[in-house]
Amino acid sequence: MDSELGSRSEVRERRRPPAWPAGSLEPPLLVAGLGLLAHEQAAFKAAVLALDGKTTVPVKTGDVALAQIIVAAASVLRDSRFNAALRGRLVIVYRHESDPPVRGDDLVINAPVRMAQLGDALNAAFDRLGAAIRSAAPRPAADATARGEQPQQSGTLANALLRIFAQPHHHDAHVRVVGFGSMSVLTHRGRYLIDFHPSRLREAMRCRRYIISGNCDAARALRDSELRPLQELRWLAALEGHEPAQPRLPARFRLLRWPDFSLLPHDHEHVTLAALLSGQTLDLQSACRLCDAEPAVVAGFLEACQALGHLVAADRAAPEPAAEAPPTTRSQGLLQRLLGPFAH
Repeated sequence: MDSELGSRSEVRERRRPPAWPAGSLEPPLLVAGLGLLAHEQAAFKAAVLALDGKTTVPVKTGDVALAQIIVAAASVLRDSRFNAALRGRLVIVYRHESDPPVRGDDLVINAPVRMAQLGDALNAAFDRLGAAIRSAAPRPAADATARGEQPQQSGTLANALLRIFAQPHHHDAHVRVVGFGSMSVLTHRGRYLIDFHPSRLREAMRCRRYIISGNCDAARALRDSELRPLQELRWLAALEGHEPAQPRLPARFRLLRWPDFSLLPHDHEHVTLAALLSGQTLDLQSACRLCDAEPAVVAGFLEACQALGHLVAADRAAPEPAAEAPPTTRSQGLLQRLLGPFAH
């Protein structure tokens, strides 16, 4: 039934972001507050300013008519007067305790405005925008890796986790994956917790509908023995977050040891690749020739090994052999050899 606040179908349509062409959104992205009280609007702008340099994509506040991301008070979402402002934008819901529940796939921040929570929501918004965000000019994969840069993300859960693991400081995260369940990632303890079956974890890595927050209190209260080792998550995130066009590998590398396949979810071909590549200094092209396998398969496996510390960059130059000491002549007597320089 339609009302003065608009029909349910109208609400769903105006909050669905458009399918922006790849590279059509140029950072910094504009974010605007809609329906916030005066003090909330001031706190929101201050938080965005404080987040400068701390989000994966640069943002700044802008006019509602031009912004790509709208932080909208829950009270305006069913008001048809805001249809034009919300249609075709990515919406982050700003919710008070008295507001009705939000949709399962909504990005949400709770009142009052907090910088950390807003930063998490913005990073999740960037994941949903995915390849629409314009990246820097492409560089060769080896050069990008040497500079410590990450290629553009595709917006999957695996890509979001890779960014969390790449943070210079430990960053715990709680993830609600739509259609699967919840996940708590405790990077500082090297553990994680999920409330769905581990057999679905690899499929969940490909999901693009999730909400990230920092509320991991329930998982933090558990003992390490009640949690799962984080290496499983690092392994799967690297496997499923692999970008075939831009492998994140050193120019030359060495696989030091086998992954523990008894603990890690893996394919049969991963065991074969480990057997062929272990202990050798290679580049990606020679590794593919050696294994007679596609570059995407080999690179994905090697990136997963690298995430666990099993693969390291090889030195470009071999160390020079130490200079040999001049041989001792047989004509020297025993006493002379013992006295050495004191014999002169």
